[in-house]
Amino acid sequence: MGLIKRFSHDLKKSSTLRILYQTLGRPHLDSASIIWDSLTKTETKTLESIQKRFLRFLYYKDFTYYDLSVTYTELVSGYEMDTLEMRRKLCSMKFLYKILRGKIDSPCLLSKINIYVPPRIGRTKGLFSIARARTNLLSNSPLEKMMVLYNTLTGLNSEIDIFFDSEREFEKKIKQALKHT
Repeated sequence: MGLIKRFSHDLKKSSTLRILYQTLGRPHLDSASIIWDSLTKTETKTLESIQKRFLRFLYYKDFTYYDLSVTYTELVSGYEMDTLEMRRKLCSMKFLYKILRGKIDSPCLLSKINIYVPPRIGRTKGLFSIARARTNLLSNSPLEKMMVLYNTLTGLNSEIDIFFDSEREFEKKIKQALKHT
């Protein structure tokens, strides 16, 4: 992030700076996010602050001053970006989609996914059956978090269907549901 600022002070267009950030900076914040996503709120806030500083820098470049009343949410939507937390959750949902649709061939991971089958009429629970954990180790596993998140999101938007929707449709519906969480 500091490297982008240091070598880009002569660049005038914020769109060029955004491209630099999205190609050089953000991949470092996103890499392997499926594995390390079990962050505490403090760690998540620290990561988001990196993007927030960059967006403030862009705002300053565009308007030659920074208005302190502008919130991070407004900056993210104003520059048409997603929060890092939303990107992590979307990435994990896409990973779950690819496992279940056979685009990622991993029988080991697939065997750990428990689909809830209701005993009678209707589905009162989410799609995935979540095992009760005696320790935080199981409940913080990436696959468990993905299944819990999917159940939560389908509770918000019943139109989401991991087995029927195309990948693009699925991503669009997940993004819409994530914005309402």
